[in-house]
Amino acid sequence: MASTRPDTSRARATLRRSCASRSVSRSSDALSRETLTLPGARTFKSTDDLLASWGPLVAGKTGHTQRAGWSQAAAARRGDTIVYGSVLGSGSRTTRNDALRSLLTYGLAQYRSVRVIDRSRVYATSSTPYGRPDVELVAPRSVVSSIRVGRSLIERVVAPTALALPIAKGDHLGRVEVYDGNRLMASSNLVAAESVPDAGLWAKAQWYATETVRNLWGMVT
Repeated sequence: MASTRPDTSRARATLRRSCASRSVSRSSDALSRETLTLPGARTFKSTDDLLASWGPLVAGKTGHTQRAGWSQAAAARRGDTIVYGSVLGSGSRTTRNDALRSLLTYGLAQYRSVRVIDRSRVYATSSTPYGRPDVELVAPRSVVSSIRVGRSLIERVVAPTALALPIAKGDHLGRVEVYDGNRLMASSNLVAAESVPDAGLWAKAQWYATETVRNLWGMVT
């Protein structure tokens, strides 16, 4: 039995297309794990018994010859994570199935789904003039990514410290980017959580008067 990177890499491109095209209901998916129906109502039984018995497996290619033994390349999915693996030269079908299931289970355990961008979080706060309320900057939607366990992510937020009025809810005012090392994992615009209208003439006059008194008081004390 062996697991090899070259064979897995070659099989990955084919299996990814299979995973991407699997958009069927739960009941038909269970049936398709055991049989394949071609045009003309020709039905064939699947030789991949692991596909029929192990839920996380979503695609696979089996192989067997007397000299090469029992082999398979496959893809398994849990949540947003898909991993690929291959087992070559097993002595029996059962041994191959057990080894591949163990290999893919280990692979899935190395990843976790992380909400790398959270729409419920305030990423920055920008001030506004004339004593108007500060503006909270949020992401319009959350982004969930599959992250290797133990990896640290780097978050970069670009946002203004002060804003000119008026501000409309949903205005694009900043940006957040999340990196895994040098690789960009996710990004999103940051938008105003609430609207802040412009200050009227009376409100501006009051603000200037208050600031003038405060500055004069600071000069004499």
